[in-house]
Formats: sequence, structure tokens, C-alpha cells
Amino acid sequence: MSIEDEIPFFRISIRTASRLIADGLSEWNGDDISEEDQESFQRAHVEHESGYIGPHEYKHTEPIGKMKAACEGIEVALVNAVNQGHIVPREARRTLAGIVKPDETELDVHDVSNWCETVGLNPSESFYQYIEDEEKILGNVFQHVADERFELENRKALAESSKATSLLSQDEISKVLIENLRFREGHFRPEFQSREKPLTNRERGTLLTIIAALAKAAKINIDAPGKAALFIEGLTYEMGTPVSKRAIEDHLKKIPNALETRMK
Repeated sequence: MSIEDEIPFFRISIRTASRLIADGLSEWNGDDISEEDQESFQRAHVEHESGYIGPHEYKHTEPIGKMKAACEGIEVALVNAVNQGHIVPREARRTLAGIVKPDETELDVHDVSNWCETVGLNPSESFYQYIEDEEKILGNVFQHVADERFELENRKALAESSKATSLLSQDEISKVLIENLRFREGHFRPEFQSREKPLTNRERGTLLTIIAALAKAAKINIDAPGKAALFIEGLTYEMGTPVSKRAIEDHLKKIPNALETRMK
């Protein structure tokens, strides 16, 4: 069993996945999705008084009109894929009648990406941002492990450092507390926080083109994305910024389309 099976990395509910995929569509069943119907997801792309919608927040957004029909259609298709064994869920939740619960059943986000490619759907930029956010979660876990290990390896030094605080005067302690409060106010109050806007298709295409050029210079064959991803994964671990093989492979697979688009 791999670490990704033991710890819930790169998981996405059927409901969230269907909305992130639908957000990349301009039509559904031959009918255009109007701008009015797209408004429920517009905060993901246009600055709003309450900030941008993060991809993990899509599960709380209620689509309307044609967008709602698209979300529901994709959701049904994903449920069917699970029932037919085309996608094996990471964690399945069903009713007593055996019906899959879309909001509680979690899939591997990479399996969803492969399914989209199979059925000819192009997910939105927010879908790929979701994968990148999951990569950050994985990176934070590794950082936490490193911090825990450091604490165990240096318990004596940390204990001595803690004792040293008893030597500080009340005035010195007050100054430290004031600086700490200033730091927190400057970095953690809501008015100082910002949300990153998802990459546009043009920006993502530019980055993929740069990756292709660097891979060519490094003599990494991206025409074999699986093998190339395994090699690059090792490099990310050496840098201390681990990225999973499957996440890297997903990005490498997008390079041919990005290059084709820029050549037109």
C-alpha cells in the first residue's frame, strides 16, 4: 500500500470534481452556457469583495441554469464511472439503497483527470489549481514531519533554550510579546490576506512551454511522461520540495496541447 492510499492526499469529492470540470465548459449538450449561468462561479476568476473562490470551496457553490445542468450531468457520469468500475473511489459513501453519495464519495484527483481525457472533457483552470493545492498539502505534511523529527533530535538544546527565557526581564518579555502581536496583525488579519487568482490558459501555456524547453535542454524525454515524471520526482525530493510522480505526469501530458496552441 502506497503512502497516498494510507493518507488522504489528492482526494476530491465527486460533487466538487463535477463543478470544477463544468466550470471549464462554454456549452452543454449543444447549448451555450450563458454568462448569467456562469455567474455562480465567476468569483473564481474575477475579483470580488469577498475574495476569490478557491477550488476546494466549489463544493459550497450552487450552480444555476445550464451550468447546473452541466454539473449534474457530469456528476451522474462520474457516479456511473464508479458503479461500472472505471474509477475506483478512494473512499465510497452510499445510502442504504446502495446509491453513491456524490458529496461524500472521494476519488483520486488524478483518476478524474484521466477520466476527463478519456471522455473528451477539458477541466477548468480551477481543477488544475485544486491539484496544485493538494500538492501544497503534501508538502506541508512533509515539512511537519521534518519539524517533528528536528524537535526529537534536539530536545536537549530546545529545553535549554526554553530555560533561557527565565533570564529575561519583564520589560524584555513585554517587548517580545509586542513584536509578536505586530507580526500577527501584519500578516494574519483578514484585511492583509490575499487570494491568488488561478492561472489563465495563456499563463499556463507559457509555463508549460518553458518546462518543455528546460526538459529538452536537460535531455528529459517528455514524450514518455511516466518515465520523465519519475525522474523529476526524484529531483524534487532532492530539493526538499517533493512533488508526486502522478502530479508531475499530469502536467507533462498537457505540454503537447500547449505547444500546439502556441504554434497556431
